[in-house]
Amino acid sequence: MRILRVIVAVLTVLAMAGRYFQERRRLAIIARLPGDRAQAYYESTRQAADRVLVILTALFGSAALAAAGYFAHFVSRK
Repeated sequence: MRILRVIVAVLTVLAMAGRYFQERRRLAIIARLPGDRAQAYYESTRQAADRVLVILTALFGSAALAAAGYFAHFVSRK
């Protein structure tokens, strides 16, 4: 169980670092663009990020429901 916690922690740190560098790159691109193009780029990337968050929320919600169902069906009967 300890190795699983370490794996989850490492994956979390990698995901956070990746998101940080992605955001840094996005802001550098926005800084180089003229005003109207920068705003359009910003809005398009925010919409894409919002879509990813909605998908992840749905996946994690489904996983939580599946885990609750598994626990209720198999574990609590023992």
